[in-house]
Amino acid sequence: MNVPKIRAATIDEHKELTRRSLLEAAYRLIAEAGTADVPLGEIALGAGVGRTTFYDYFEDRDDVIASLVEEKLPDVIAGIIEAIPENLATTARMARLASATVEFVATDPVFGVILHHEVGR
Repeated sequence: MNVPKIRAATIDEHKELTRRSLLEAAYRLIAEAGTADVPLGEIALGAGVGRTTFYDYFEDRDDVIASLVEEKLPDVIAGIIEAIPENLATTARMARLASATVEFVATDPVFGVILHHEVGR
């Protein structure tokens, strides 16, 4: 029988490390492919786990994409907002925010793909 290797001091830490590895692999593969339609087996391989392990952490591709968005996008949005000068009038700040958001979606290799192409899912 093949016993899975524990990659951390505790099982909870191992689970968090494995989940994070899967998310990082998905992020990297989406950036490389330019699409969120990356095979789930490639995500598992990129994380150093078996494909069946993927399903211990995520239901499907949409679940891993939603998790990426939930975990990383708030920091990205905060960065966009922080880059807008506070001394601008409200309408000017809103215009800059709209412009920066459109530019982000148009150019970001991962979230741009997800927000622009996958939002219909």
